[in-house]
Amino acid sequence: MITTSKLNITLYNKVVGFLTKKGKRNKAVNILNSSFLKINQLSKKPTFYVINKLFSVLNVYVETRTVRVRGGVHTIPFILNLNRRIFLIVKWLISVVKKNSQKSPFFERFTKEISLILNKNSSSKVFRLKVLNENSAIKNRSNIHYRW
Repeated sequence: MITTSKLNITLYNKVVGFLTKKGKRNKAVNILNSSFLKINQLSKKPTFYVINKLFSVLNVYVETRTVRVRGGVHTIPFILNLNRRIFLIVKWLISVVKKNSQKSPFFERFTKEISLILNKNSSSKVFRLKVLNENSAIKNRSNIHYRW
């Protein structure tokens, strides 16, 4: 069993890893710290509470993968381990922020998306990705016997 402090540190480090470009880790840390500082000022909650809440809201246990079986292609739900769940949360979050075409700095778009997620606002694109993933798994639950 992993403790919440280890989970928070792991999630924080994964986000830093995703943001790091050309070995400029300090720049990634500064972006992340400035966005969490702004979130702390808005919500009056500590950083690790925000990270823990982010994980609990976006946590998924199942993802669908396309597998070829006997000449047919099937979409099959797979159960996820903790590392894969963390990876998906960070990947969805970073990809949505990068696709945002606003002319504002990255940390502001990142802060806005996280605040939408924390408020459980349905306009959050990351939350929509989570719902699409869950709906796909439910729709294709009859294909679960193809997993092996």
